[in-house]
Amino acid sequence: MIRQALEIREKSFGASHPSVATALNNLAVLYCKMHKYSSAEPLYQRALKIYEESFGPGHFRVAETLRNLAVLHYDKGDFESAARLYKQCTDIKEQGPSVSRPPSEFGKSEWAGDSRSLYA
Repeated sequence: MIRQALEIREKSFGASHPSVATALNNLAVLYCKMHKYSSAEPLYQRALKIYEESFGPGHFRVAETLRNLAVLHYDKGDFESAARLYKQCTDIKEQGPSVSRPPSEFGKSEWAGDSRSLYA
């Protein structure tokens, strides 16, 4: 089901749209729950790249994806990488609500499929 959602979003919005990144994150979470870390990590990395390019490095979606990567590395026993990634996540979140606000605070254009216009 999640793979289908990913395919639909890629066809509808293009491979580098934030909606695709969300589907990638969702699929990666599923893989992590199944302990398929080698399948999950590239999906998180791709989602992270899309979010950074779409919203900038200080966006809450970037922080969430970094946190997910930190959990993955922690679960694999790579505590050094987990700590580094979690610190990056925490640094973004500590910058405050201007760069890491939750989706409920976005304008309507965020949900209309053209989220890039909010950050231009």
